Formats: sequence, structure tokens, C-alpha cells
Amino acid sequence: MRPQIANTQKSVLKYNLPGAAIPLTEVAMTRHKKSKQLSPAEIERFVNDAERLHKTLVRPLISPSSDHYRASVKLNQALLKAVEEVTGKPAPFVRWNSTGPAKVA
Repeated sequence: MRPQIANTQKSVLKYNLPGAAIPLTEVAMTRHKKSKQLSPAEIERFVNDAERLHKTLVRPLISPSSDHYRASVKLNQALLKAVEEVTGKPAPFVRWNSTGPAKVA
């Protein structure tokens, strides 16, 4: 049996099912073909947010033998890999020397 559609308001379609109300804006948006990649502005915002998260992850001085330290290192590695996959180049906010991350002067 198909649900009956009752037009109760201009901005909302209401189905005769419990709690099934879908705003028209969502219905229209579902028909939009999604892009396959981020725009340059979205990439820039992504990199800026990733930099803030990276700084949050590397800031705490905790024991390298703790579970929290190991978890934050794994998360930071995944973050840096994601930035490289999205942008096509290594994270610009991390500079490496021969022994690991180096601070930019």
C-alpha cells in the first residue's frame, strides 16, 4: 500500500505515516547531482580545519606510553593522509626534516 500524500502546508509535505514529514527544500536538494570533488574554497576550508585539529592533537604533552597518546598519533596520521588525498600534496602546515616534524621559523 502506497502512502497518501496530503498537502497540509506550503513548505511541508506530510505523508500519512507516523512522523514522516519532509520539507520541500530537502526534496528538491535530493534531486541535485552531487559534485565528485570539493571546490577550491571547500578545500581551503578543509585544510584550515585540519590544521586546527592537528594543532589540538599534537599540543598535549602526555606520556608516549599512554593509550591516549597512541590514539592521538593514529588520528593525526589519518588526518595528514586525508589532507594529502584531498589536496594532492602533503599537509602545508607540517614541515618535515630528517628526524620528524620541524617548526617553521
